[in-house]
Amino acid sequence: MIRQLSDKDAVTVEIIKGITKLIAASMYFDREIQIENDLEKMERVLLHAKNTGVLIASDTNARSALWNDRVTNERGRILEEFITTKQLYYLNEESSENTSSNSIGKSNIDLTIINPQLLSCIILYCIILYYIILYYIILYYIILYYIILYYIILYYIILYYIIMSQ
Repeated sequence: MIRQLSDKDAVTVEIIKGITKLIAASMYFDREIQIENDLEKMERVLLHAKNTGVLIASDTNARSALWNDRVTNERGRILEEFITTKQLYYLNEESSENTSSNSIGKSNIDLTIINPQLLSCIILYCIILYYIILYYIILYYIILYYIILYYIILYYIILYYIIMSQ
């Protein structure tokens, strides 16, 4: 846990696996507190990460049509601007399900946000995975070709022996 980036509403950890490092944060943005305070916390996480991938899972209490809510509120507009200015990406997919449902109502206020460094890693991973799958598909068809060729040759050998034995 990175203590200087964690408090009662945020936990930030550094995950290291081999040469790969990731900063992950879980953040709660209290709707009773100005969103700018929480964005300052998010900014500190991004600054701490420097050139490292960052993943932030957050209950933002900010509504926006960009992340598939029915409405956009002021907190949502401020967060939209922050995400755009900092060149961040949110990974929320369009869904008929809401991410939050309580006595106030239903909304999409939970976001998964990543930085460009993590996006690059994800894209690189997908490209590598694509080529690995492509390699195995090609290998499969090559093996299939030789199996079919084997059976065709076997068929003609058997046919030859049948004809020669008559």
